[in-house]
Amino acid sequence: MLRWGWRLRLGGVAASLALAATSAWAWVDPRTSTLAAALATIAPILGVVVTLRLFRMRVRVDAEGLRGRYRFGERALPWSAVDAATLLRTYQRGATIIHEHVRDPAAAMHVILHERGGRGWAFNDWMSGFAELVAEVSRRGLVDRRGAAVAMTVDEASAGAHEEDEESLAARGLRGIERFNRGGAAVLSAFALLFVLVVGAFALTLSAGVRITGSWAVDLGLVAVGLFAALWGVSRVLSAIGAARFEAPPGGASRVDWMLNGAGLLGGILLLVAFIPRALAGGDRLWVELLIAAMAALLVYSAIASWLRGR
Repeated sequence: MLRWGWRLRLGGVAASLALAATSAWAWVDPRTSTLAAALATIAPILGVVVTLRLFRMRVRVDAEGLRGRYRFGERALPWSAVDAATLLRTYQRGATIIHEHVRDPAAAMHVILHERGGRGWAFNDWMSGFAELVAEVSRRGLVDRRGAAVAMTVDEASAGAHEEDEESLAARGLRGIERFNRGGAAVLSAFALLFVLVVGAFALTLSAGVRITGSWAVDLGLVAVGLFAALWGVSRVLSAIGAARFEAPPGGASRVDWMLNGAGLLGGILLLVAFIPRALAGGDRLWVELLIAAMAALLVYSAIASWLRGR
């Protein structure tokens, strides 16, 4: 049985609850206008729809083929209608996501079943039952029936297209968009990490009363640098531990991923420190504080899990 894994479904439920809490807060808060509260209601509705789809998707794999709830309805795909299967391994090099065609079932992170005369059926390793599907596809000899030409990365395919048409306006436009996206992701992740470092430094120097030199500005900078060094050390330790248990993807974690994970880990810890005591003390908005604490715990877990897997 293929279905989305429990972590993704739990994340969908948590996100939907957080969005619902934000929407309810918008309706309760007298400072929020009716229009803004109404607009804030759209997000939890969409979150519930997506979460329901995560729970609804179930595909059974047997000797006849695949059948079950896939995409927007009940569908069936007999093995006789499968023209070929593509196995992909996805990893990140810098800010570029690369999908590499592989023949080893153990290295596959995605599988696409190409239906003869129809659209492809795509599954990935976030789904339970994925390993069994890949093993069945490999056993039936469906992998790479279309030839060795598929065994190239997306980077190589794009490079070939650019070499054939160097003066193409579309090619130049795509390269420009790629550079813009890469730069934008780096800027946003750096801003997120810097913001969390500054907030953490403020919390330690003002709330906790950390004093190093006697100068508030110098102390703030030193604490921020210390927090950055602590994040770097934690990431190195977790990566070393994870390397002994998981196969790290080629190239390891990118700088963008590292900064986002660092911001998530430190930000989650700050939120937990801020909201867990308030939740334990009780109050009128206990459920909101518990939801924020739960989302903070998910941020911490996501960062730790990513560094353990070298992502």
